[in-house]
Amino acid sequence: AGGFAPQVLTQEFKSLSPRDPIASEIQYSQIYFIPTGAPINPLDGNKYLGGYYNYDAIFTSEVFSFPVKRQDATGNSYTTPLSTDGLVSFNLTDVQFPFFGKKYGTIYVAANGYITFMPVALENTKNFPSLASHFAIPRISFLFSDLAPDSAGEVWTRRLPDRFVITFENVPKDAEGSIPNPLSGASPGSSVQVELFFSGHIRITYLQLDPNYCIVGLSDGRGVPVDPGQLFPNEIPYSLQRYTDFPQLPTNSTRLSFEPSPLYTVLPNQNINFEVLSRFTGGIAPQIYASWLREEIPPFTDLKNGKGKFSWLPKQGDEGSYYLRVLARLGDQYAYQDIPIIVNPIVVKPQALNLRISSQSPAEDTTASRVVSAGRPLVASYDYVHPLMVQNPTQYAEGLSILYWFRNHEVIPSLTNYRTVPPNVTKGGDIWYFRVIPISISSIVGEEAISPIIYVVGQPLISSIYPNRGKTTGGEPVRIRGNGFVGLLNIKFGGIPVPSFRLISETEIEVTTPQSLPGFVDVYIQTAGGSSSLFQAFEYYEETAPEPEKPPKRHWIISCGGISQDKESRVGDIIFLSLLLAGLFYKSRKKHSFE
Repeated sequence: AGGFAPQVLTQEFKSLSPRDPIASEIQYSQIYFIPTGAPINPLDGNKYLGGYYNYDAIFTSEVFSFPVKRQDATGNSYTTPLSTDGLVSFNLTDVQFPFFGKKYGTIYVAANGYITFMPVALENTKNFPSLASHFAIPRISFLFSDLAPDSAGEVWTRRLPDRFVITFENVPKDAEGSIPNPLSGASPGSSVQVELFFSGHIRITYLQLDPNYCIVGLSDGRGVPVDPGQLFPNEIPYSLQRYTDFPQLPTNSTRLSFEPSPLYTVLPNQNINFEVLSRFTGGIAPQIYASWLREEIPPFTDLKNGKGKFSWLPKQGDEGSYYLRVLARLGDQYAYQDIPIIVNPIVVKPQALNLRISSQSPAEDTTASRVVSAGRPLVASYDYVHPLMVQNPTQYAEGLSILYWFRNHEVIPSLTNYRTVPPNVTKGGDIWYFRVIPISISSIVGEEAISPIIYVVGQPLISSIYPNRGKTTGGEPVRIRGNGFVGLLNIKFGGIPVPSFRLISETEIEVTTPQSLPGFVDVYIQTAGGSSSLFQAFEYYEETAPEPEKPPKRHWIISCGGISQDKESRVGDIIFLSLLLAGLFYKSRKKHSFE
């Protein structure tokens, strides 16, 4: 009827016999759709949809693994739950995916193995595999079939700097209405991965496949292509092949195109440099030039070898999203690519300063970590600060900041965003503090800040004193044992404060005894948690003066044999003894006979 009719880049796989495997031609293979041709829309427009001439396709066999792993050193994937015949949407947020020359910010992934750019109702005929459904809307049918991802297998997605990845792994066909294959045995399901490059490239990788019926390819949404043989039966008395036989495609593209470029993100005063690489055949390199929607000429250079280089230093005030359109021309061939560039603003984050905890006690320092008695409330406060809050309060004033209370280093979910801990909650031995994540009205999140620490103490208890007696002069070391010895304020023996004390642990204190009168006295301890006494717990005794030294005793022995002394003889002692004996002799003669 006129010019060259491009391939519609779609293939239907079906079988008339249950013994014939479905889509075995594309198992363990890869189909790569490469954007090519001149631009469809201007940079500031997104109205028109291109056609199949905007893509070249190549086929690679013997591919036995997915290009994108489920997880690696750069990141992880996300499991995507899909109900039978259901769809799930993904918002690409900071980038758009070009399809047939038109850009889309949201994509829809269907349980039945296709990607579209508009929601499809579950019961709509467009949600079920057929050529009419496939061609009814713009669609990527990576394995458009009746699948059941909610019964087995898994669907996961992953975002990389240059692409969005959807993977169906071991997903079975829907059992309802399925045709059993007696040769297949237990079905392993189907595994396929789709890479949507932000440059518009589409790569589909197939591993094992087990569908009942499926359609693979791209649709521009203009309906089933007309068979020229049916349109002009007199001129063309036979039907023409309208569809693509993917395994018969070449392994290399011969049309002018670009290699995929990623999304580039920079800050003001941060230089951005990158090269774009064209793909072409022949020895002559294409001309490469660039344009964008800014007033100045883009800082782009054609390197004359099929490459182009972009170098830009955005300044303060250049914040925003841009597309750099790179265009290549070689004879009558064209190729282009819109490369997204985002200049993020330098975000000034809010701060939470001067974090304070009050126990509503007089003269306390609420900014300091300290000991607080049990049974008192804890009240949190802080200062929200943003340097632009006064100039622009509608954007930088405090928004929904988050306050977390921690007890013994574990968050208490029931107290989140409450400023007060009730008095009946604070118990002896607890450690309390709070953390604040400041957030502005415009949802700018600041750094987390932590408050002072509160150590809650209960009533102290004295169990023993060792040693339990000492001199009235004092100055002796004594240990008090018990528990709750935190936040010591005062220690007394018999009402007299000790001159010094040293806290060994929460259960033991070493004190120096004060002077006191002799006798038993009470031992008293006061802490931040209360006071305690042990009745008559310590005895004071008075130390007596030492007795004078007595002379050594002498032992005398009188016998007929004479007189002897057990120490050295002294002349005075002999005279005294002689007189004594003479007196005894005289007295004895008057009354008795003397032998």
